[in-house]
Amino acid sequence: MPPGHALRASRARQLYPPRSPSQRNRREGLARAAIADFDTDVRDGRLTVLDVLWRRTLELAAELSAQHTAALGTRTLDVLHVAAAVTLEVKRFVSYDNRQAALAKAVGLRVVAP
Repeated sequence: MPPGHALRASRARQLYPPRSPSQRNRREGLARAAIADFDTDVRDGRLTVLDVLWRRTLELAAELSAQHTAALGTRTLDVLHVAAAVTLEVKRFVSYDNRQAALAKAVGLRVVAP
């Protein structure tokens, strides 16, 4: 093992100790429930799965990043999500992230945080 790797691995084990089987089972159960809820929402028409035009979305994300990232401190996925929303011409944009919401507002999206 290269020098320093053992130290980083040891520190990682301190920061992120292994989960017990009961913790893993609980997390897996929560994940299965979230997926089931998502599937139900799609089936019942509360959510719609759409295909985005990726080339346009990525071009727009680059433009938005150049225009707003320095001022708003947005991160890559913030910009990509907002660009996808603009490309899809969504009516409302849900976000609990202040930087992402600021970017969405800056480009004219109606931001909601239910």
